Amino acid sequence: MKTRHTIPVDQFCGCCGYNLRTLPTVGNCPECGNAYDARASRMIGILRDEDINPPVGGWVVFVICVLLSGAFFYGAIKWRTRWNYAPAVLFLIFAAAYGRIALRRTARFVRHCKLLRQTREPH
Repeated sequence: MKTRHTIPVDQFCGCCGYNLRTLPTVGNCPECGNAYDARASRMIGILRDEDINPPVGGWVVFVICVLLSGAFFYGAIKWRTRWNYAPAVLFLIFAAAYGRIALRRTARFVRHCKLLRQTREPH
């Protein structure tokens, strides 16, 4: 006889924070449809403290690209050289790309922090 494995403790969906307790160990969240695997060796799609990291690296790269772009624009204007405009624009494009990535990761980080706080509050 095959037994159905269920989640015996509070585990929360990594997307919406729904409590997956008593649901199958592997499946989809009934609230948002996010796929999860709550086996101890996998823990995919489950909200965990150790998965939440502030997106500091993306913001550091963004600031460096903005500073380099500004330096090249400054050099192009001060010394009236055209060759400084190309790297200035290139670093500005990199800054825009990394800024967008950092904003997305920051929004995800904030959402996960709110979900963790909600799951820890007594009902």
